[in-house]
Parts: sequence; structure tokens; C-alpha cells
Amino acid sequence: MSTYPTDNRSDFVQWCQAHDTVFIDNAPDIGLTAPQAEAFEILTVKAADAIRVQREAAQAAMAATQTAKAAVRALRIGAGDVVRTVRAYAENAKNPLNIYNKAQIAPPADRMPTPAPERPRSLSATLDATRGALTIRWKARNSAGTSGTNYLIRRKLPGEDQFAFVGVSGAKLFDDATIPEGVTQVEYTVQAVRGKRAGAVSAILTVRMGSKRQNANTSKSQMNPFERATAAKVPVLIGR
Repeated sequence: MSTYPTDNRSDFVQWCQAHDTVFIDNAPDIGLTAPQAEAFEILTVKAADAIRVQREAAQAAMAATQTAKAAVRALRIGAGDVVRTVRAYAENAKNPLNIYNKAQIAPPADRMPTPAPERPRSLSATLDATRGALTIRWKARNSAGTSGTNYLIRRKLPGEDQFAFVGVSGAKLFDDATIPEGVTQVEYTVQAVRGKRAGAVSAILTVRMGSKRQNANTSKSQMNPFERATAAKVPVLIGR
């Protein structure tokens, strides 16, 4: 075991402070000269003072650091307000570049155009017999940083030459409850649009509705396609 603490600086200095007077008062009796004991006392006082000054400086530095951080935060807010004001003034001026040059502020860079929306894929449909509606679902990825993508749903019934617009959805599903009675097949396409940009049209989803066997108490002509599918307990057939 060491005679005095060696690991902790504060403990070591406290040990020295506790012994400097002891060494001075008992110098001749413990083999020390008076100058030696006095020199030890001086070293102890200097070390204690140095530690005190260091701690005070550390506390002052911490306070100064917090003050500097707060000042810089306030300056950032002020700089943002000033730059926004200059930009707003420049954008409403006849020659915006002249305003930016006088303010020595770089004009805003031209925005990179966002890519067109992705082509919807993996179309599928499910039947809600209680409402007599088909729910069309699909998948599509939107580019990072984009928003406001909508989906145009078009439908073609038997005998029609072209797909007709039937609705728009902001989600990746659409309920179609407007299928006429007696229709046994419906085709759908989905197209994503964002602002003035439109993506590619999806592959055609073909939904065939019917049954392999009929309800004995109801004739085929008396049933709409949804009734035929549910009465025969045959799921809606889906193809692409």
C-alpha cells in the first residue's frame, strides 16, 4: 500500500494539505530540516491553487460554451430571416439576379425535376358481395422526396372499344360499385399521376365473374354477376 494516494489527484493533494503543517511542526523530530518542510508546504499550496484555478476555468469555459451556442442559434435564425426576405424581394423584382448580386447571395438553384411516377404493378381484385363492388388493389413505389401521387382508374366493359375513366384514388386501392348488371368480364388499368407528370399505364387486369353451377331456385338471367359468384360459392376469377 502506498504511503500517500497515487491514483486520484484530489486525494493526493488533500493528503499533502493534511501533512504540510505536521512536517513543519515536527521537522527536527522526523528527520526533516525546516527549509525542507517549508518547501513542501509551498508546493502543496501551489498545487491546491492550481487545481482551484483550473476548476474555475473549466466552469467558466462551460458557461462560455453555452453562451456561444445560444448566440449562434440566434444568429442562424436571424440569418434565415434575412436571406428569406432578400429572396422574396428578389423574386418579385424585374431583375432578380441584380438583387442577389447586390446582396452577395447566391440565387436559388434550379430544382431538379422529379421522375415520373412508377408504373402500377401487381393489380388484383376482390369482391365485396354485400355491397356489390369490386376492390382493385395495386403496388407502386414513389421516389424519395415526392408527394401528391394520385392514381387514375380506367375500365372497359364488354362491347366497348376503349377504356373509360371511372375514378381517381390517392391510395393504392379503388372501389368500383358501378358495374352494370349482367356483366361477366371487366378490364381495368391504373395510371399514376403527380402534378403534370404521368407514369406509364399498368398492365390490363381482367376480372371474369361467373359460376360453374347455378342456384337451383334462381335462373341465370335473374342474377347479376356478383350474385352468380356468391350464390355458387365460386371466387371471382382474376387474370391479366
